[in-house]
Parts: sequence; C-alpha cells; structure tokens
Amino acid sequence: MRLILTAIILTMLSQPVWAETTEGMYRDCKSWQAKGFDSAFAVTSDGMFALQCYEYMSAMADVGGQHCNQWDVNASFKWDATAKQLAQFFINKAEAQPELWGHTPYVVIIVGSASELFPCKK
Repeated sequence: MRLILTAIILTMLSQPVWAETTEGMYRDCKSWQAKGFDSAFAVTSDGMFALQCYEYMSAMADVGGQHCNQWDVNASFKWDATAKQLAQFFINKAEAQPELWGHTPYVVIIVGSASELFPCKK
C-alpha cells in the first residue's frame, strides 16, 4: 500500500509544468488582431487563440488596476487600458523585442512599461 501511495505521489510531483510564453501569447494576440480585435469568438482554433489573448489581456488590465491601488487600499484608481489596447501594446513590444519571447507575457506588459502608456486614473 505504501509503495502504491509513494508511486502516485511521485508521479504527480514529476509532472512538468508549462507557463504561457510571450511567443505563444503573441500567436494568440495576432489571431485576435487579424479579427480586428472583435470580441465575438468563433469555436475554431483561431477563435480560441484570440479568446485566450482577450482573457489574458483583460486579466492584465485588472492587474494594472491593482498596481494603481497598491499603496492605498481605499483608493479607487483604474488602469486606463482596455484588453484591446493592451493586446496591441503587447504585439508591438513582442515584435520589437524578440529576446523576450522566452519570458511570460506578464514581463512584457508590466515590466515593459505599459504603465507609462496607460496611467492610473480615478
């Protein structure tokens, strides 16, 4: 019994973990850009790629808002960026800096000075 439990636990621990790379997100966002950043997503592989970009960029807009409020929990600042704007920013940054393609998209957006282009607003 111990051997079986040990084998199960070790099997679960040895599973690889994948994080989305800038290269993968670039592909997803280019699919969305090719659709004119339309928010009607078809149930096709390109539609799902576009949806993944939309969802990620929407989450990054929320993260930007959290960064705006990090020093004051009672503040109600918002990041002045939409998912479409962040997707275009991301595509431009990824094309200009292909050396970042091995990093996560978060690095390209947050560390990539998106907050300078999209300031915090009340």
